[in-house]
Amino acid sequence: MAIRSAIAAQLGAVAEDTWGTYKAPTSFIEFTDESLALSIERIESAGLRANNRVLRTDRWAAGQRRIEGTISFEAPSKGLGLWLKNALGSSTITTPSGGTNSRLHTHVLGDPYGQGLTIQVGRPDASSTGVVQPFSYTGCKVDQLTLSNSVDEFLVVECEIVGQNETTSQSLAAASYPSSVQLFNWTQGAITIGGSSVGVVTDISVTVANNHKSDRYFLGAATMSEPIIAGMTEITGTMTVEFDGLTNYNRFVNGTLATVVARWTAATAIESTFFPYVEVTLDSVRFDGATPAVGGPDVISVELPFKALNDGADQPITIVTQTADTTSI
Repeated sequence: MAIRSAIAAQLGAVAEDTWGTYKAPTSFIEFTDESLALSIERIESAGLRANNRVLRTDRWAAGQRRIEGTISFEAPSKGLGLWLKNALGSSTITTPSGGTNSRLHTHVLGDPYGQGLTIQVGRPDASSTGVVQPFSYTGCKVDQLTLSNSVDEFLVVECEIVGQNETTSQSLAAASYPSSVQLFNWTQGAITIGGSSVGVVTDISVTVANNHKSDRYFLGAATMSEPIIAGMTEITGTMTVEFDGLTNYNRFVNGTLATVVARWTAATAIESTFFPYVEVTLDSVRFDGATPAVGGPDVISVELPFKALNDGADQPITIVTQTADTTSI
């Protein structure tokens, strides 16, 4: 018997061996909210029948099935690689020089075709027996990834998911969480623009929109075929800073590109001087607006919306995590 509320909820995931084929979750995260849901379209006959005013019971059929929703969680020092790999498409794991138990997970844009997640959400019911009902989602892809952090908050990860199907017939996986997991808070963040530290940032967000084509339906099947990248990947974001001069404003006015690096470093070392961290590097960033305005007697703040571009030589986005994880699956 479980507690009859979301206190007993759980969320686990695993990289599928074959896209769309269930695999029992093995990686569990502490999540803040989720909205994964099955949608089934209905098709209804438009035929006219003498004196019939209401759709007949035998004149409709089930249509397209798909999974959509969002998962949000505070970025952990372990278990993050699974989500980053699925979102960006590529992951390389190396051991840092001088390290033994530490690993560097480097994520860049790659072709995510063939990659998929099985995600299982355990949702407790309020029945007298208090059952955690397993909702398993197969063929899931991270269509959009957002990393965000504000003053007085932890670094947050939000994954917008598209998937193929839902089942409630699989067994609830036994949740097991990695030990000694750390979170990354706002005091552990550091932002640089063009190689110079910017110490007046109050919030930042970076979004990677993959633009999967997820409406691949064909005669003979109500479930979607594997989504594929069918549009430009858009890497955008914004940061809010105190108005501390014209440097950032002039980047907007003059169209000056700059490298943006955002890094969060946890407090407790994995070993020696090797600390868990999350580092996002945007190689060539265009700033799209930053005119300061007076809205009262308070200190002036400026919104800096930006977009990462491809210079043809370097990776538009690189996300590196230092972790004790030896795998991203």
